[in-house]
Amino acid sequence: MTNGTLQQALELFCQQALMIVRQAQRDNPRVTIRPKVELSERGWTQSYVTEPDWTGVFDGMHAPIRTTESYSRAEEELKADPQIASHLNQLVGDGESMIRIDTHLILRSLVLRMIDKETAEFSEEAFRRA
Repeated sequence: MTNGTLQQALELFCQQALMIVRQAQRDNPRVTIRPKVELSERGWTQSYVTEPDWTGVFDGMHAPIRTTESYSRAEEELKADPQIASHLNQLVGDGESMIRIDTHLILRSLVLRMIDKETAEFSEEAFRRA
């Protein structure tokens, strides 16, 4: 990312959003159950594992996350970046389903993409990849 101001705003937002998400998960744990399939020397085995439902936790904390100063700043910086601003409020899709690209969708996707699935800790390496 070449826009240093935008990068700083997004990093701060991610750190604060993850802090809210971790606290919400501690206060009211949400988990999801998913199948786990493994191949070993004995053949295929299937089991089920539970893991934190970070998407559900994040979506449940929508209001507190949106009221943070870092959210507002990240939104402003996204709108100020000419490469990103040209894509905002545009519908994208395949004709059967369409979605509007807005700042909330971008910020939500960023956090959910870079979240550490076990701890929800902020990782600079994951942030740089996202």
